[in-house]
Amino acid sequence: MDNHHVTLFAIPILTCFCLTVSPFSLLWLTSHFLTPKPGKWRFALRCMAFLIAIYAVIFIADPINILYTFPFFALGIFKLYTENWQAKLAMIFVLYPFIMSVNALIDNIPLLFYLSYLWRLIFWAVFWLIARRLLTKTRYSLSPHLWQLVAALACLPMCAVFSIIMFSEDRVNYSTADYTLTVQQGYIVIGFFILPFVLFCSLVLLYSITVLHRHEQIEQENQLYQMRALYWKNIEQDQLQIRRLRHDMANHLTALSGFLDTGDTEQAKEYLHGLQNTASVQAKQYCRHPAANAVLSAKAAAAEATGLMLEISADLPEKLPLSNLDIAALIGNAADNALEAAQSAADKHITLQVKVYKGVFMLRVQNAYGAPRKQADGAFLTTKPDTRAHGFGLKTMGQIVARYGGEIDARAENGRFDFVAVIPLGGAAQAF
Repeated sequence: MDNHHVTLFAIPILTCFCLTVSPFSLLWLTSHFLTPKPGKWRFALRCMAFLIAIYAVIFIADPINILYTFPFFALGIFKLYTENWQAKLAMIFVLYPFIMSVNALIDNIPLLFYLSYLWRLIFWAVFWLIARRLLTKTRYSLSPHLWQLVAALACLPMCAVFSIIMFSEDRVNYSTADYTLTVQQGYIVIGFFILPFVLFCSLVLLYSITVLHRHEQIEQENQLYQMRALYWKNIEQDQLQIRRLRHDMANHLTALSGFLDTGDTEQAKEYLHGLQNTASVQAKQYCRHPAANAVLSAKAAAAEATGLMLEISADLPEKLPLSNLDIAALIGNAADNALEAAQSAADKHITLQVKVYKGVFMLRVQNAYGAPRKQADGAFLTTKPDTRAHGFGLKTMGQIVARYGGEIDARAENGRFDFVAVIPLGGAAQAF
């Protein structure tokens, strides 16, 4: 077999190999920021959408392919991942100019264009080798407000890549073909200055997401630390009260004996009532899990301060395959929503149940509500006046539960709100 036949046989094999392998780097990258929906056919559609984006031939001043590719990529992100729309929009604005700038840089260099499949494979393989050392966490998530900030910042590279590729000389009439050729070459030169800048901006935005994620985690850890500090402070106060009560027990018994000897039972009852208030325990041991117990204690204190009755039933082990931050956020947001709704209701009673049963983490919160519960896109809206600063609690809980392969159910019927979250701990251990 001569070299010509070997080449004809090798090129299709190399092309198929590149088409098969390259999209997995982008799938791996996206899975660190968005949660893919389960299912084999969804996985196949994600591969197809990313394959179309990675191997779109992008020539400077040729707007056809970049416009036709964008809807497939955007729909693939919006329909095949579970995060909120802010996160999906931000990742579209970050990833699409990143991919298109790589394509344009490869396709507009003649020496690279003839083996563009191979160069794309090399780029994404090198990118994956570098990124896997930098992206140490399984998932980087942000609050909706921060995702909106990232999307706004990503508009600059998005507009830049569209402008340089769609700015066609065909829209301007020039008198000579030589002048047109010179202008086209000028566009290409400008493109080779702008496209690396777009590539760099996209990489910086990806890095900024990881930095913002770490800052949010630090903030959540501080909140959890404050709850734990409040819990231990209450325990110290309770211990101090008990020591004082023991120290003064002989005096108290003498006083009670005096009241009873004189037949003043009413005064004795009043004295005992005062002792009970003095010895009341502020910090309770609801469960063995330290993070959950600290949050439950803080929410019980908040309910008591606002005149609500929070009934807590908790049975959690000391360790769970869920992060402490996620447990605190899940229980805390569910309790906060119930406290907010019950304040305007006639029935001030709230029940919160959390336990592990047969390998499943279960959380249920039931409460009454006064103001009508409005819904949008299947989610209940906040009743607080500042809707831009609030209303993310249920979305946050949904993201946490979905990350561990669980489900939530929220219903508002007959003046009662019922929230249930279920997480299989087998899937949680893999996610954790």
